[in-house]
Amino acid sequence: MKRSSELNDAYRVLRDPVGRVEYLLSLEGERKEGEKKQQAPPELLEEVFELNESLDELREAKASGADLAALKTRP
Repeated sequence: MKRSSELNDAYRVLRDPVGRVEYLLSLEGERKEGEKKQQAPPELLEEVFELNESLDELREAKASGADLAALKTRP
């Protein structure tokens, strides 16, 4: 039972991309157990949010058959 539980836990970690990276970093000694995760700067998060909104607009325009050239040249 113990080995089965460990195997299931390992599978869950390796299946999750973030968990997999954290595990690999811990193997390399880059991240210690219980170490606080770094937070992304608010400016970066805001830029990512804006890019996602732009992507959504492009996808909606493409789906509706609208002119994509006008959206692509937008700053």
